[in-house]
Amino acid sequence: MDEMLADFMRKLFAEYGLQAEEKAGWVLPDGVFPALRAHWLESDTGNGIGTLTVEATLSGGEIIEETYAGVGTETTGCMDALKNFVAGPFHVLLSGLWDVQTPEVDRSICDFDAGRFILHSTEPVYRGPAQGADIAPPGALELLEEALIRKELSEQEHWVSAIHCNTGKGEAHTHAILDNQPWPEGSEAFAAAGWQETPYFYTVRGFLLFTPETAADADLEDEA
Repeated sequence: MDEMLADFMRKLFAEYGLQAEEKAGWVLPDGVFPALRAHWLESDTGNGIGTLTVEATLSGGEIIEETYAGVGTETTGCMDALKNFVAGPFHVLLSGLWDVQTPEVDRSICDFDAGRFILHSTEPVYRGPAQGADIAPPGALELLEEALIRKELSEQEHWVSAIHCNTGKGEAHTHAILDNQPWPEGSEAFAAAGWQETPYFYTVRGFLLFTPETAADADLEDEA
């Protein structure tokens, strides 16, 4: 399955003009880091829900780790999980790590105590019945950005992953991660966005990548 995932990643990069090769499980555009790798794990409980883990390297050697649930076994479940990654985080990573801009990505300038960063983001990714496709509250991702301003950050890249899950049974769960670590303040901020309680199950995920501003970002500052 991991070989299939590596081949999928190579073809995905090729769609955006990046020729990639695989080395020791990593898929490297132009044969050099940064890179991606992915691993699919079947459920051991027999519930038909597996887990896809996608990792991306950063300039300082840090590794972004994102996990996605997939409904189904083997290839079916793996491809189901990949939909979440391809719909949002992949475009964010293309922008932040490989400077490939797609229509899905927004870039903006953020000023933190640690310096000026470029925020790469997409619209939140929704999974659920079609009638809830526009359910994400406006400004939900901005609440994460505002919460991050109050954090003491290093001058390196930072990333935020957040998910809101409505069970359809009167309960909801919200969880945010900052740099691969649980982030209670982010969870609280994302939960406060004003989510709808519905009789059906849905999830909404957001992924933000902050990269230090460089001279190449001057055009973005001019636009701002």
